[in-house]
Amino acid sequence: LLVVNVPTGYAAGSASLSLSPSGGNYKVGNTFSVTIYENSGSDPVNVVEAILSYDQSKLQQRWR
Repeated sequence: LLVVNVPTGYAAGSASLSLSPSGGNYKVGNTFSVTIYENSGSDPVNVVEAILSYDQSKLQQRWR
């Protein structure tokens, strides 16, 4: 059983990034998706950059 908890947002200036779901319980071998959301309010955004860190002994990335 893997428990994932992620803070709901990170801010740079007036913009923020959040992950959904922000947490959950997952069994070993299960696959789940995480969506990254950007919220800059009414400010236009051209580029979003994020660095995601995680324990590689507990999670394996698969990009779609």
